[in-house]
Amino acid sequence: FTGKAQQKPLDLLKALISFGGRGVAPERLLDALWPESDGDAARKAFDITLHRLRKLVRIREAIQLREGMLSLDTQSVWVDVWAFDKGFAAWQTTSGEGLTNEAFRTIELFGGTFLPNDEDKAWAVHLRERARSRYLRLVSSIGTHLSHQGDYLRARDHFIMALDLNPLSESIYQGLMTCYERMGQKGDAAAVYLRCRKVLSATLGVEPTRETQ
Repeated sequence: FTGKAQQKPLDLLKALISFGGRGVAPERLLDALWPESDGDAARKAFDITLHRLRKLVRIREAIQLREGMLSLDTQSVWVDVWAFDKGFAAWQTTSGEGLTNEAFRTIELFGGTFLPNDEDKAWAVHLRERARSRYLRLVSSIGTHLSHQGDYLRARDHFIMALDLNPLSESIYQGLMTCYERMGQKGDAAAVYLRCRKVLSATLGVEPTRETQ
């Protein structure tokens, strides 16, 4: 935008995607974006905001209201979260060598934390955490595969990527410690364990499991 961004239409688009982007009841969007307004006022605000959003997108058919449900038209728009979910679904049904190749392709679609500037929006939490969880599964799978193949350097990098998003996962610490140990970097492996113990103690008040120890 060259001028001030139109925040409410953008919030409508974000919330629509957060709720799945297809067949979303307007009532869910009203509750999310206009919780303090009564029914008629909220509906009027929704209609005005939808009109403004369509003007911003400039493709009227991209946002459709049919049979009382709001949807993004898959023929008109591409959504990174949808592409990532499609890749994850394909990964789940793949086996053999193709499993890791599919995981590599899918993590390339992960654009980072979903709506990172909207941490205060409760309606974004579910999709944010789901995408994060799926990304972690993919990266951990790649790290484990590379470690089994003896490619400990690349495996290490993927376990570190996973820890950046989930510093409470002992299985990721275990994978990272294994990589360092196999590369002969026992000091780094010990440092990872100490970090694990410190993070778990400070955050959850627990000690690492026997397996990690």
